[in-house]
Order: sequence, then C-alpha cells, then structure tokens
Amino acid sequence: MNNEWIQAIKVFGIGIIIIGYITLFIGEYSEWQEIKRTGGF
Repeated sequence: MNNEWIQAIKVFGIGIIIIGYITLFIGEYSEWQEIKRTGGF
C-alpha cells in the first residue's frame, strides 16, 4: 500500500465519521423539537 492510498482511506474514514455525527445530531435535534412542540416535557 502506497502513501496516497493511506491518505485517501484516512480522509474517507474521517468523512464518514463526520457525516455520521451530523446525521445523528440532526436526528436528535429534530426529535427534541418534536417533543417541545407537542409539549412532552
């Protein structure tokens, strides 16, 4: 495995992690907004 491949894999992995976190955050946030709107708490 050459250096360019290792770099590409690292960037790809970090990108997936960031996208995962953003998706999770948006999901949690919209769920929380829904609870607030319906007066759950």
